[in-house]
Amino acid sequence: MKHILKYSVVLMAISALLIGCARPAPDSQKESTIAETSNQTSAAAAKTSDEQFPLNPSLLSFFPEKAEPNDYSRGITQSSTLWKARQEVPVFARDESGASQVTDQIVKTLSQGEEFRVCTLITTPLMNSQGTRIYGAMADGSGLALLYDHLTVNPQLADLKEDSAWPLKIPVELKSETVLYGDRNGTIPIDSYGTQILIHLSADEDGTIWGQTGQGWFKLFDANGLSFYHNQIGAVWGPFSGSHPLEMAYDRVFSIKVFNNLTGGLNWGYALEDLNQDQIPEMLIASGGTNQDQVVSVYGLTSKVIDSQEDDSFSAMNASLYKVQNSSDGSNEVLMFQTLEDGCKILRMVPTNGKIQTVELSDAVITNLKAETLQKINFSSINDQTLLNGFKSVSLAELYPDYAFFEQINQIPAVESPSIDQVHSASTWKLNYGMAILEAPARGSTMYDVYPEGKLVNIVGERNNGAETWGELDNGKWVCLQDAEYVYASPVISNSEKNSSADWYEAYGNILRCEMMDPQYGSFLDYDPSWYLWEHPDYESPLLVMKTGNCEAAYQLKFYRFLNGMAVQIASCSAGHAGFYSGPEPGTFYRHTGHMGVEGLNLLTLSQGNLTSKEIYSRTDVMEYETPDGEYWAFKPVSAW
Repeated sequence: MKHILKYSVVLMAISALLIGCARPAPDSQKESTIAETSNQTSAAAAKTSDEQFPLNPSLLSFFPEKAEPNDYSRGITQSSTLWKARQEVPVFARDESGASQVTDQIVKTLSQGEEFRVCTLITTPLMNSQGTRIYGAMADGSGLALLYDHLTVNPQLADLKEDSAWPLKIPVELKSETVLYGDRNGTIPIDSYGTQILIHLSADEDGTIWGQTGQGWFKLFDANGLSFYHNQIGAVWGPFSGSHPLEMAYDRVFSIKVFNNLTGGLNWGYALEDLNQDQIPEMLIASGGTNQDQVVSVYGLTSKVIDSQEDDSFSAMNASLYKVQNSSDGSNEVLMFQTLEDGCKILRMVPTNGKIQTVELSDAVITNLKAETLQKINFSSINDQTLLNGFKSVSLAELYPDYAFFEQINQIPAVESPSIDQVHSASTWKLNYGMAILEAPARGSTMYDVYPEGKLVNIVGERNNGAETWGELDNGKWVCLQDAEYVYASPVISNSEKNSSADWYEAYGNILRCEMMDPQYGSFLDYDPSWYLWEHPDYESPLLVMKTGNCEAAYQLKFYRFLNGMAVQIASCSAGHAGFYSGPEPGTFYRHTGHMGVEGLNLLTLSQGNLTSKEIYSRTDVMEYETPDGEYWAFKPVSAW
């Protein structure tokens, strides 16, 4: 129902996207076409004779220049970093078990001075902070190049020459002794560690390589060895409900594709185009490191997207996609311009029974095709999913009414629909989004005003309307507080309540309930948030320790204190594959990790709002895990609050 809640300007932008209206020319650093390669010239420059496409010479420049099969694609070039071998660099075969690990088999050796591209960085063994090697996944899919080996006389085998144009998205775990800096020059240390997302790389003149995360910069390695390592990465999926938006189904496909890149995939871009003329764009995923390997996979033509399955795929070697606007009825169709050994051809992409058929245009259609009606389809980075925001108002049940959703299989109603009024004294709520204020508590009601995100409002009553909860304002108008997918407003503790000894209990409860409504938990049955109360000597009230995340590898602990009548987050740490125990001193606790034979124990200390960690041990090939001393932190579900 977000389409009735957001600003009208946003709605207009979303509508433009959904009906396939033209967008401004993209920044070359943000988007790419399929067939461009890293070393090709334009078709117009290479083909100077109209005789090469006599049917319609004005279309000649739309065909991509024929590239060599092994040339890097433009998309993979923008998604990868460029390196130069300092010495001979061995390239190892990847472990096909999918564990992102390397075998002992050398598939080729890069010569000194040879340049090569890398899509992602890998340390082995996984979850082991004592690893000594950094590998780079070759952008042509050939294997894993050894970039750094701490146990050799000359540990750095290659220099970083160029960062990727598109941000990387590599999850890394910083060692407890690693220094994270707030500036690129390494002069402002900041207190942060644990799981980070590596987004950019850069190099000093002496070859020192820096990694940039969302929080700061760190050196990938120094005289003491590696500064980071990789944790085991995984995902656990639950079934979709019919009320879930299409955006969630597409987002899951993204997550799978990005995870696949960490285990050998070369998925680099996506585009949203309305292939079957229903005003809801399908998702196109582009993959392949070299020209000959370019493939486009199509999602959303049928309900297979609910199970994260593609509908079809097609080769895009030496090809570019264009959208042609039909001025007579406003419809769009997608054409593929392809350069072949024996000439050029134009194919129409026709969705038929959930598949993509390619139909070559007739001479008559080509002759009448006007260049000014063609708009090139550009692909955005697979790591930037902002274009999906426009799908939140489109439910899966609306798009695929014949699909057997989870609640139908198990005879669970998708939503409850009692109409119950709750009237109470005014309370203050904070808007989490820019919200439409309506005349009545129902979608489609007349809009009275629009309040900005962050505005405080007085709610004097509440009404449940199906899965929606509406709040009555003190001026008699209505605002949606939450629905089955989103929490649009959150209660704020009023000043009159701050003196109560039970204030922290209510404040923490609000935090837990708001977290519970986060849509990330909507399709994960076994991963609801949970809590533990920790008595800490620095604080009068107990601290709320909330475990969040929708899969084991994504678990985090968030620590909240009660301050000035509100719950305030003061720290966080990774909680994947971990148990927690009280530490030997007040204000300390143990984090005990164990997964696939790898075990670790860290002692964490929370002091003055700063959380620090000290590694006690890290072991591999463990047959039986130890149990740390201390009281086990037994986390409880939100329903037990």
